[in-house]
Amino acid sequence: MIRYIHIEVHYVANGGRILQRGEFPVIPSNYIKDEKREAARISYDFIEQIRRKNSYRITLEKVLYNGNDITDMFKALF
Repeated sequence: MIRYIHIEVHYVANGGRILQRGEFPVIPSNYIKDEKREAARISYDFIEQIRRKNSYRITLEKVLYNGNDITDMFKALF
């Protein structure tokens, strides 16, 4: 059975505040073992995808999965 999580990335870019979100599949065994870590892995991939698509620098404000805030896991990286 494929499980999905909802990811929201709030960021500032080019003087504006932007929200991007989507539904992403998770690896069930990883999600069961450590839900927050698996959500962070998927969120990181999504953030990198956003960064590649934009020619301007982005500043993260908030990262959520299924309504849970995991922003603190990314502040050091971005």
